[in-house]
Amino acid sequence: MITITYKNYQAVINEFGAELKSLQKDGVEILRHDPQDGWQSTSPVLFPICGALKDGYFEKDGVKYPLPKHGFAKTRTFTAEKPQENVAVFTLVPLAGDEELYPWSYIFQVVFTLSEEGLRVDYRVENKSDEVMYYSLGAHEAYATPEGLEAYTVTFDQPETAGLLTLQGPLLDGKSVPFLQNEASFKLHPGLFAGDTMIFRDLKSTGATLEGPSRKIQVDFTGFPAFLIWTMVGSKFVCLEPWCGLPDMAEGDHDLTKRPCILSVDAGCTKTSTHIVKIELK
Repeated sequence: MITITYKNYQAVINEFGAELKSLQKDGVEILRHDPQDGWQSTSPVLFPICGALKDGYFEKDGVKYPLPKHGFAKTRTFTAEKPQENVAVFTLVPLAGDEELYPWSYIFQVVFTLSEEGLRVDYRVENKSDEVMYYSLGAHEAYATPEGLEAYTVTFDQPETAGLLTLQGPLLDGKSVPFLQNEASFKLHPGLFAGDTMIFRDLKSTGATLEGPSRKIQVDFTGFPAFLIWTMVGSKFVCLEPWCGLPDMAEGDHDLTKRPCILSVDAGCTKTSTHIVKIELK
C-alpha cells in the first residue's frame, strides 16, 4: 500500500490494481468501508476495456482476443514509484503471453495527486506499438453514503435532457429510456438501479455532485464521453464512474474500433485522461 498526504487529505492506494482503497478529508473516510457490503472493491481501474465484450472477445486481423469484463488492469499488480508526499505513480506493462489477450504494447500509468482541489487521477496511455492502439479506460470510485442511498442527490453542473442507455444482459441493446427533461438534479433511490446501472452518454455537463447530509463530493469528468452511476442495492455506497468506453452492442460485431466511445492513440504517442474529485464535509 502507498499512502500520500496533503494538508488535511490522505489517500491510500494498493499496488494491486492501482486501486484507491481510502480517501480521507479531516479524518473522515469518503470511500465505501462497510464490511457487510456484498461488494468489497473501492475503486477498480478499468483498462483496456470498460464493460463486457460481445461473446467475451474482440477480433483483429482474423485473430480472436478474449478479455474479461472491464479488462485485466484491476487484477494486475502495478509497479509503484517511490511516492512524493502528495503524488503516487503506478505503472503497468504487458506480461508475457498478454499478446494473446490484447495485441498492442503499451505503458499504462495511473497518477494520483492530492492538492487544495482534492484528488486528481491521471490515466496515461503510451502506445509502444508500431500502429494505432485502441482502448478504453474507466474510473469506478465507490463513495460512502452513511445515511443511506435515499438521503443523497446527484446534480449535474447544468440542466440535461438525457435518457438512460439500456442493456441486454451485459451488452448495450441500442435503446434508451427517458430520464431527465431539462433537469440537473435527481434523488437517488433503489428503483433507479432495477436495470443494474444508470448509463449516460454525451452529456453537456462535465461534472456531477453527490450530496447528502454529511458530505458533498464533486466529480469532474471532462473529456469522458460516458458517465455511469451504480450501487449494490441495500448497500451504503454509490459509484460515480467516468468512462472512456462502454459495453459492446448486443447487435454489433467484434470490431474493437467500432466499440462505443473507444479511444485511440497513435504509434509512439501518449494520451492522458483526467478526472478530479473534490470533497466538502458538512
